[in-house]
Amino acid sequence: MPNNGGDVLDDALGDAAQEEDLSDILAFFARKRSEEIVTLADGKNAVVSDLIASVGAAVAVAAQEADEDSKDAKALVAPLSRLAAAKEQVGRAAAALERARSFDGWNEADFQTKVAALKAEVSKLEARG
Repeated sequence: MPNNGGDVLDDALGDAAQEEDLSDILAFFARKRSEEIVTLADGKNAVVSDLIASVGAAVAVAAQEADEDSKDAKALVAPLSRLAAAKEQVGRAAAALERARSFDGWNEADFQTKVAALKAEVSKLEARG
């Protein structure tokens, strides 16, 4: 029996397997008993439970690949989306600055320290580019 779940499914369902939708594939398995033996397109026999296990393994591999692709896509846009969010937060801080400075408890030195730290992070970011 082939190791690849997709090949097993193709062998079990024949050439039309590529055109079948998921419900047809599930219906194929639903009509079979798990201990039933079916003849594959290549003439070999296979137990339905083995076919289901092989398909399950293929689905797990496909899900893992999809997860990896999703992580790659997120990694691709993460720096830009984080910079956009940071820009928005800095804009909000600038908008609140005048009002904050009007209060007696305002700490200008702390503000300047945080601005300097932000500038340092921006410089590090620019150095990587």
